[in-house]
Amino acid sequence: MTFYRPDLHSELLRLCMLQSSEYKSPKLLLGSEVATVDINNATVVLTNGSSISGDLVIGADGERSLVKAAFKELDTLRPAPYRIFRAIVPTETLVDNKRQWPVLSLTTSKFAIFRKGTRILSWFEGRDGFLQDLEAGYNISLDEDQGPETDPVKVKQKMLHTFSDYHPSILAALRKAERVSDWPVYYSTPLAHLHKGRAVLIGDAAHSMLPTTGQGGTQSLEDICALAIFLHSDSLKGKRERQVEERLAMFEELRKERMAIVQAGSGIMFGDEERLEKTKWGQVLKRAGIRDGEGHLRFLYQYDIFEESRKALEEGMRAKARL
Repeated sequence: MTFYRPDLHSELLRLCMLQSSEYKSPKLLLGSEVATVDINNATVVLTNGSSISGDLVIGADGERSLVKAAFKELDTLRPAPYRIFRAIVPTETLVDNKRQWPVLSLTTSKFAIFRKGTRILSWFEGRDGFLQDLEAGYNISLDEDQGPETDPVKVKQKMLHTFSDYHPSILAALRKAERVSDWPVYYSTPLAHLHKGRAVLIGDAAHSMLPTTGQGGTQSLEDICALAIFLHSDSLKGKRERQVEERLAMFEELRKERMAIVQAGSGIMFGDEERLEKTKWGQVLKRAGIRDGEGHLRFLYQYDIFEESRKALEEGMRAKARL
């Protein structure tokens, strides 16, 4: 299953703003830039001078997170030695050309990957098949790199040149792209902590990773599901502040182990696990029992975050009761 990012954002916004008598409705503040974060008092100060306080600050503010910076720990974010051309192609511009039908049959309702050497082109549908999302990754030399191309005409020319030896049907689709971006990629190694004081990190703020396995958004959703279990209001009784910190410790323990493995495998193509098992990242997968592409897929997609979070919460509560 794939999602067109704006559609996913719209649906998450709709769910977030639902009105219910069972919980407080959130207040959305648009155009409110954060200046500083006080993680010990769960307070955010905006650039307009106003401040907002709560029980908890959830840092979902990306790989250059201000919440993460407030932890004052080593930031492991670094540039990856490749970039991605990102392009959107309306499906209607392809279906009229019969020569495109064979490649469209490979990508309809599927996530297709076309690999040639170190270059990888990922192709998947968006907006119920009305759009085709093409993401074309290529290696760069960090020592010689001049930065991503920003001119819209030049970036498309650069993409077509970089992938000029791909199949004519794929090149024809790339030529139909209305707008192309040359996207820099960053990743981090596992952080020392996912929570500190009255703050917790999720998404790219917690685990920015390489895009090869397509796990950035997926793991963000797992973070959200886990927090929904650990911080459900029905299970928080008594001294809330103390309990929230205890629950965040449980969240961290559950997520850190899995995220270390997911991040290690995020730059490895499915099927390359055995060939790369002697590398640093391959060793992490091997210790987790992941030896091939099928095992890697099972690890990623047969994991029940709700069930694992419930079990971790129950075990944590039992351990606390024994004290």
